Amino acid sequence: MACNSTYPSIVNSTTCNEMEAAATAFQDSLQAIRISASPESIVNATFAGYAILTPYKDAGGNPYDVRTECAGGELCNPYLDTIAGFANQPHVRASLGVRTTAGFDLCNRDVQEAFINSGDELVDSSAWIPDILAAGVRVLNYAGDADLICNWMGNKALMIDMDWPGNRGFAMAPDRKWFVDGEHAGEVRSYGGLTFLRVFGAGHMVNLDRPRESLDMFSRWIGHREID
Repeated sequence: MACNSTYPSIVNSTTCNEMEAAATAFQDSLQAIRISASPESIVNATFAGYAILTPYKDAGGNPYDVRTECAGGELCNPYLDTIAGFANQPHVRASLGVRTTAGFDLCNRDVQEAFINSGDELVDSSAWIPDILAAGVRVLNYAGDADLICNWMGNKALMIDMDWPGNRGFAMAPDRKWFVDGEHAGEVRSYGGLTFLRVFGAGHMVNLDRPRESLDMFSRWIGHREID
């Protein structure tokens, strides 16, 4: 995705090769914990996964949007830092009914570290989706097509490979064009309550990059209308 997407890569072949080597090492570490898992091996595998993005970040790449270089700030977007500043204002906290002295963070490193050390980072939460679908709850998985860290290619492949009664039906379902106000905004695939949506021209923060399209997606979904 970082080196082979619908957008021109902003990193060179050397960086791409380093990322591929790190991905291979990550796969090896996953295989090792499948054979014999220990708290230490799970944590090591987690960091091996993070290492895939290290060459990309070192080269100035933005893991939240492959179209741009990292501009600094939280999530490589200084604008997002204003969210924490807004949320931590006393009158905003009072309006929200916040009763703790802890401040709001976009990404809390202490919480992340606790997830890593507990092994939760490698828990496959997609295993819960079939039960959710079986309970009659619709599931929407959407991703911006410029997002690397939660990229559309991996998300779509995960949905296609997921073990559930509708596996074959979803795999065979066509990708349909999604239009918003007459403009081709993305591609959507649906079957048996499961929907995957690829949003064109959006990075990790889809609603920030494509607010009109995000509103259309959200309105259709909560209104039980087709996304098309």
